[in-house]
Amino acid sequence: MKFCTIDPGYLTAGIAIYAEPRKYLAAWEEKFIGSTTAWVLDDVFFKIRHTLKAWNVEKVYCEEPRYFKETAAKTNALTKLCFAYGATRAAASSLEIEFEAIPLAWKGTIPDSAVMARANMILYGKTHWDENIKSHSGDAIAIGLFVKGLWK
Repeated sequence: MKFCTIDPGYLTAGIAIYAEPRKYLAAWEEKFIGSTTAWVLDDVFFKIRHTLKAWNVEKVYCEEPRYFKETAAKTNALTKLCFAYGATRAAASSLEIEFEAIPLAWKGTIPDSAVMARANMILYGKTHWDENIKSHSGDAIAIGLFVKGLWK
C-alpha cells in the first residue's frame, strides 16, 4: 500500500511518500503562497491534492494541529494551522482517499533536532545523514516510521 504522511503547516508542510517494502520513496517540504488566508488555503488544497493524485496514494496520515507558544495564539497561527489541516483533509476527501489523524503524542515532547536524529538512526544507523530529514519533512518521515511501528 502506498501512503502519504503530512506534517501540515500554513506556509510550509512536510510530505513523505511511503510504499512497502521500502522505507520511503520521497520526502520534501511544500511551500504555499498567497496574499490572503483564503488564497493560501486554496494553494494548500490544490498542491496536496495534486501530490496525492500524482503519487497514487491510498491513505493519508496527517499530524493533528497543536501549538506550544503563546505568541501563536496571539497571531492566529493556530487558527491558520487548523485551516491548513482542514484543507489537507479536504484534498484527501475530494479524491476519496482514506485519511487518518495522528495525535501529536506520537513524538512526545522531543525537539525537532531529536526527531531528525532518531529518524536517521532508525533508517540508516550512525553511518548516514539524510538531507531530506529536516524540520517539516523530517516530521513527515518520522510520522511514517511511527505508522509502520518503527518509532520507538
